[in-house]
Amino acid sequence: MGRHVHGARGPLRVQQRLQLFAARFNRDGTGEWRPLRLDTALDPCPDPRDLKPQIPAGAQRLGDVYASLGAILLDAYRAANLVGGTPSGRPEDIEVHPADGSVFIAFTASSERPGLWPNVHGEVWRLEDEGADHTARTLRWSRFSVGGPPDRAQTGHAFTQPDNLVIDRRGDLWLSCDIAGEHVNARDPYRAFKNSAVFRIPATGPDRGRPSLFASMPCEAEPTGPAFAPGESALFLSVQHPGERYGTRFRASEAPRGSNWPSLRLGRAPQPAVVALRRR
Repeated sequence: MGRHVHGARGPLRVQQRLQLFAARFNRDGTGEWRPLRLDTALDPCPDPRDLKPQIPAGAQRLGDVYASLGAILLDAYRAANLVGGTPSGRPEDIEVHPADGSVFIAFTASSERPGLWPNVHGEVWRLEDEGADHTARTLRWSRFSVGGPPDRAQTGHAFTQPDNLVIDRRGDLWLSCDIAGEHVNARDPYRAFKNSAVFRIPATGPDRGRPSLFASMPCEAEPTGPAFAPGESALFLSVQHPGERYGTRFRASEAPRGSNWPSLRLGRAPQPAVVALRRR
């Protein structure tokens, strides 16, 4: 069985015996896992922004560039570029679905280059190994839920900058989003979203992939690290840096700039905290 993790350049997978793979995504929705090992053939990413080590003349495999497997693993980012791993749109979090083993990835923004990640608002992808075999080298990927501003057409878009993920007992996805402090309630195209927020996204059924707002954050705050208490009696959220850009709010007319959370008293400095949300 394999275990998926993520790194600076995109999703990676670790199998038993500490074998590390880089993902190669094709435009047709297919992909493959390329092993980072000594006998893997070189297929360098062509963009010079994808940093690579010096390639000796005549080198054909990773073993011609690195002296050992340990050296490859210590330099996994550049080694992945050497074997053609796909540069992606800033992967922030990964969760494995408990029912089918598919992998959800929160890509928080565009990759700032032509390719599969042009969406400035980010996307949640779903990866499924071929034949539900987690040792398979081939996979299929899909855009499970796509970021974008809410509109009258009811597209289902509602979020931007997807960040942390957690899956509940029903198998549905919970997504926290973090609009950068210099953008929230300040700049297009982020102004339409108001504050950062947390969303629930069904994984099955007629509303599959359609986000619904669950919690809105204090002004200029970021929700992070959603986690369920035993029995899902509560959902814990870390509320980071309220008032990050404008600091303490001194007049009500200054809203939505600055914050007084959690005291909600004008002139009181905002404070980060961990909150527990429970059903009534």
